[in-house]
Amino acid sequence: MPNTEFEMTLAEAEKGKAGAQRSLGRMYFNGIGVDKDQAKALAWCEKAAMQGDVEAQCFVGKMYYSGKGTEQNFEKAFAWIMKAAMQGDVAAQNDIGVMYLRAEGTPKDFKKAFEWFEKSATHGNKNAQFHLGMLYVKGDGTERNLPKAAFWVEKASNADVLGAQDFWEKHELWKFRK
Repeated sequence: MPNTEFEMTLAEAEKGKAGAQRSLGRMYFNGIGVDKDQAKALAWCEKAAMQGDVEAQCFVGKMYYSGKGTEQNFEKAFAWIMKAAMQGDVAAQNDIGVMYLRAEGTPKDFKKAFEWFEKSATHGNKNAQFHLGMLYVKGDGTERNLPKAAFWVEKASNADVLGAQDFWEKHELWKFRK
């Protein structure tokens, strides 16, 4: 009978339980109860991700994005993060918007970036709020709208999002508050 947290998690993961597979992947990734092994971390998290586990999908996407435990692959990163975004994960929705802006794993598409940032921002993601505000200032993917830009950038700035306060001041967005 397993007696360590690692052994208990491994036993559940081997039974196909997605949550345990994700947890085991993180244990391997962080070296908790076992030697660090990013390749095993990826393999276990992918098993959970294939079962629809949103956290695992995000984690696998970030591993492919960063090249941890595997070769960097933006296309695979995009595909996994998109699965999580489609299930409503607001951080993943922001990440998909960023990937559309940077043409990472997908062609550059300001309109799609805008749509994903909007979904994420309206559900409280502060980084997405800043991205959305920037797109409104520039008119990328949407009509230029400085009052809406001010609304979103101010939210991000109040949440101490890196760069938001400087962007607020540079573009004099205080002039467009409603």
